[in-house]
Amino acid sequence: HTHTHNHIMAPSLQLDEQLVTRAVQALLAHMSKYDARKPGLFDEEHQIHLILGFRMVPDPFKRPARIPLVHSLWDTSSTEICLITKDPQQQFEDMIEKANVPGSIKVMGVKQLRSEYKPYEAKRQLCGAYDLFLADDRVIPMLPRLLGKTFYEKKKRPVRVDLTKSDVAAEITKARDATYLYLGQGPCSSVRIGHSGFTDKQLVDNILAAVPLIMKVLPQQGKYLQSIQIKSSKSAALPIFNSLRAATDFELLPAIPQSKVETSAKKRGKKRGSQAVDDDKVAATAPSTAAPAATKRARPASGKAAVTAVTAATAVPAGKKAPATTEKKAAGTGKKAGKGKATPSSGEKKQVKAQLKAKPAAKSAGTKKQPSRKRKQATQ
Repeated sequence: HTHTHNHIMAPSLQLDEQLVTRAVQALLAHMSKYDARKPGLFDEEHQIHLILGFRMVPDPFKRPARIPLVHSLWDTSSTEICLITKDPQQQFEDMIEKANVPGSIKVMGVKQLRSEYKPYEAKRQLCGAYDLFLADDRVIPMLPRLLGKTFYEKKKRPVRVDLTKSDVAAEITKARDATYLYLGQGPCSSVRIGHSGFTDKQLVDNILAAVPLIMKVLPQQGKYLQSIQIKSSKSAALPIFNSLRAATDFELLPAIPQSKVETSAKKRGKKRGSQAVDDDKVAATAPSTAAPAATKRARPASGKAAVTAVTAATAVPAGKKAPATTEKKAAGTGKKAGKGKATPSSGEKKQVKAQLKAKPAAKSAGTKKQPSRKRKQATQ
């Protein structure tokens, strides 16, 4: 059963401690049974995370948010820490030794990191040699290129520390005893909250202390937070919080002003009117595209036929000679029409049509055919 609220403001979110305790106990019991069924060569500790689910994808963080914990994830007596600093390296080694920071801390300068850990295999060995990596915030931008993808795949990206502060020991202790929220670009994010070596009381304390701090650093103080679950790498997710929104929680979009509606309608009307005008223009230009084809069909087959038609139409009485200019003009017109290089004008078209109609009449009006010699002899 999940603890639900009909209407929850983000800052007043309160978890049900009894529900969290039952979920933690069930998770630890499952992991102990899993280890009993599949024992390993080493006593491996399984990491436990809080899974945050969102209704809407929040804006990602530019840098991780620090969440202090009641019980640290790291044991100071056995944790190996690597601190990456600026050069000269010796200056920061003396600073750490003078601050008397508890635990084992190895100082490494950028020059040493660049020269000794350039191959991929060397970077992989460096990643496995230390439990926690810290880095001076002044060298953080250079580390993705120097460390490679191995550190980010293993979730061992260096934690930012400010070594310019007077109390260096307190700065390193705060960085070590906290967890970090990396808000990504998806609907879910995770926060490491403990491991299987914790007791159920330690896990419950960390969860109850961390959730209010997480709500404060989330965009809009967790307004779009949907659910919180606890999960290990070898178990299913167990819900400890679920938000059911009431109908009054949904934000309605503001009404569109009537003036904007009328303006958009006018724009659509103008667009349709311009489109109709364009269609009319296209329709008006369509006959002109078909005109050359009709003109081509009306042309004479050859220049010789055009000359014959013109000569017949302009027939003169016997004994008189037709003007030479008329024949030349007709021959030129027929030549152009036969080759199709020039388009005759409307007047010339009418003249050619009239001449073609007058052709049969001209033939009939010509000289009669002379009778053959045999018929002439028979007549005599």
